[in-house]
Amino acid sequence: MVGDVNADGKVDVKDIFAVGKAYGTSREGPNPPGRVYSPNCDINGDNKVDAKDYYVVNKHYGEVDHRHDSDRHNGSLTHRTIISALLHDQNTFLMNPDDITHHENRTPHH
Repeated sequence: MVGDVNADGKVDVKDIFAVGKAYGTSREGPNPPGRVYSPNCDINGDNKVDAKDYYVVNKHYGEVDHRHDSDRHNGSLTHRTIISALLHDQNTFLMNPDDITHHENRTPHH
């Protein structure tokens, strides 16, 4: 599935996070300190992870492979927040996607 860089059956914040971690890297290097090239994040296959790869992930954001057995999540608010942050400061993407609060119905833990 195009844009699903972690192969979990959906294009979501975890895919954007992965591309963010690899952003600015290339197969040949040198790469920015602490960043590692990932062929999965090089969506267009040009041997570098750049804005073109971000574009593809964002274009397909929210798509779900219904044949894949995984959780479903509509994260449009999260998506807008992430895109806004990308345009402002790419380092914002170097956060763990599990730390992002999603707007879903959840049962409170007591």
